[in-house]
Amino acid sequence: MSNLNNLRNRYAQQCNNKMSGAFEALVEADPTQEKVFCWWLCDKFISGQMKFEDRYKARAYLEAYVKLGDSQVISLEQSASDLQYYNNLPELFLEVKKFTPLTNNQIDSAVVDHLYSSGQIEVIYKTGTIEISIPHSAEAAIYLGRGTQWCVSASNNNMFDDYNKKGPLIMIRGAEISPVAIQFADYQFRDVNDEVISLADIIQQIPVLRKILPWYAKGPKDSAGISDYLAPEICDFLYARNPTREQIFAAAAVDINILDAMPHNIRSIYDVKLFWTNLQPDMPASMQNAALSALLEEGKT
Repeated sequence: MSNLNNLRNRYAQQCNNKMSGAFEALVEADPTQEKVFCWWLCDKFISGQMKFEDRYKARAYLEAYVKLGDSQVISLEQSASDLQYYNNLPELFLEVKKFTPLTNNQIDSAVVDHLYSSGQIEVIYKTGTIEISIPHSAEAAIYLGRGTQWCVSASNNNMFDDYNKKGPLIMIRGAEISPVAIQFADYQFRDVNDEVISLADIIQQIPVLRKILPWYAKGPKDSAGISDYLAPEICDFLYARNPTREQIFAAAAVDINILDAMPHNIRSIYDVKLFWTNLQPDMPASMQNAALSALLEEGKT
């Protein structure tokens, strides 16, 4: 109990400032009775390296992490300490995936046929080696995302409805590429392990996307601000394989949420950690604008 009290004193206010009730939910996501992993969950949530809706995945991964420690005769306390070496959930998953059961792989062929014939899966491009589709139901997303770690394709605690109402999800599968998920509404570009990847890298593998994606980037007409997602500054940033600091600043000036589309290696290479640490999503708009203006001026020097 003393450990939980220490955690509450250290993290509760910061977690709950980002989302009401977040701290208790993260405590619940720690599968250990002693809550020795809770510090890591709170730290990753506060820093923006773990989405709140991914806490169910975090619990599954941490349960597997305990099994990994048991197999290597590592104490729970040492396992908790070693968590510091994992920056996010995808990194942890790669370590524990052999202990993590996949529950979204097997779907009856008759069900699959119905998903296509009923329009729950909308195929927008298909060749002999690749299929680009939009799921219109959670069942369709589960099928198209089979074998992935996408929360919209999870058999349990599925988040499809939450994402779909913001704009269309585009899922890509192919014989020679790993599955990819794209959603412009939240600048989501994810690989099979749910890690952020560059849209430019995706397009390099699938050049036809350059012609296809603009038609689906705007999303539903009633989504606030969706029309801005195709601003020239945003396109310059998204389609650049190695965006310059100036391109990053220009895109962020249009919409600060574009930073969610930046792979961690790009953030490091172009020294934009100031964006990530100073311009948090929960910061009031006036403070965001002031901080961004200061960074833009710094970028000119």
